[in-house]
Amino acid sequence: MGHCGIAAQTETMIETGKNHSEVCSGNAARHRRNLEVVMVVSAFPSVSQTFVAQQIAGLCQAGYAVKIVRMGARGDKRWIAEDLRPIFDKLVLLSLPYNDTLNVIRRFLSFLPVCAANTWRHPVASLRVFLDKAMRLKLAEFVRIHNDAYLFEQAGGAEIIHFQFATLAHRYSQMKKYGFVRRESAIACSVRGYDISRKTVVDEMDWSAIVKDVSLFLPVCDFIRRILEDRGVEKAIRVVRSPVDVEKLASLRKQRAAGTEINIISVGRLIEKKGFDDALKALAAVKQAHANIQYTIVGDGPLRPMLSFRIHEYGLTGRVDLKGALPSDETLKRMAEADILIAPSRTASDGEVEGIPNVLKEAMCLGLQVIATRHAGISELVEDGVNGILVSENAPEEIAKALDELIQNRDHWAMRSERAILKVSEEYDPGRTTRDLMDAYEWLLNESKTKQ
Repeated sequence: MGHCGIAAQTETMIETGKNHSEVCSGNAARHRRNLEVVMVVSAFPSVSQTFVAQQIAGLCQAGYAVKIVRMGARGDKRWIAEDLRPIFDKLVLLSLPYNDTLNVIRRFLSFLPVCAANTWRHPVASLRVFLDKAMRLKLAEFVRIHNDAYLFEQAGGAEIIHFQFATLAHRYSQMKKYGFVRRESAIACSVRGYDISRKTVVDEMDWSAIVKDVSLFLPVCDFIRRILEDRGVEKAIRVVRSPVDVEKLASLRKQRAAGTEINIISVGRLIEKKGFDDALKALAAVKQAHANIQYTIVGDGPLRPMLSFRIHEYGLTGRVDLKGALPSDETLKRMAEADILIAPSRTASDGEVEGIPNVLKEAMCLGLQVIATRHAGISELVEDGVNGILVSENAPEEIAKALDELIQNRDHWAMRSERAILKVSEEYDPGRTTRDLMDAYEWLLNESKTKQ
């Protein structure tokens, strides 16, 4: 692994396969090639952020010069689909050793040259952040601002900086506040459920500074767009949906015939907003009527012990399999073997909501029957009775009723699957979402030039 500057390290990133390249190159005909974009991510690659890899891959295949700045911990390449991994040999990722270790001594030793370099290049900004943070014993913030400033210095100039989360745009605003940012770039920011809803996250962010610094907000669904508008965001807002690999999903799709066993699956982090305990309660309600049900939950997280207890409490041992987190390709294969996906999302006690779970798009494109809640942006994807079934949040009895009706009546499965596949193919294909993102970039650049 090479090094960039004193402490920033370079890694390699991803490239898509031939077919996706053809789609994107066609879309790029009316857009500028070699547009320089710095894509700012948190922990990457991440099991819960496969859509980020898809988005970056689309831009690279469209001829954009993408550089990644990773402001969080090193992820695992397993979370990137195998056909996307070759881009790792071509795409530069800038990160800091500080973020890849919890060892206090190593962190201290890696921070010293970063702080020294920043102080040399930005003496006034360094003094400001020292007086405001270090002198007030806010050492974690002091270190983070210095690390972020150093990374952006190494990234160099770019026509567009695209933050994948508003939390990252907040950190940029902090750097700018102290005077570390000298170059001016057009700023875009994706906004997801986590950014806009989780109380502890929202309360920590300076939204007035974010709105001032960001020229274009890119919510992933209309639900989040409406939240931004309700909160008085008057900057430009364009919905750019998160893609799924429609072509790959089509190749995994299987013909489903009536069988003796019904395989049900859920996929996601084991956290409150996913609502998997409601799915377990629903399964317990129908287990006597439908002894042929098998339920798999793919994912890991802090609620695993609680879910394991519920499985035992509800008498579902042997009927439910907590698989843990699996690589992206393995997860899709397991989904393709299933008949029904349950996505029982709900608003968490801390206010956190979803946008539109990508796993729902993947399941629908695979031809599964889906049961989901009327939560956040899900109704933009799932139309009740048309391409899936919608139930209320926190209503395991409604999930149980939907399961019972689905299992007893398969007459409408094929028609619902066809409509679901069409919906995802038309609106969430990488070619479509990449084109939408490129259109947004072109608008952003033109707007920036107008203001100069």
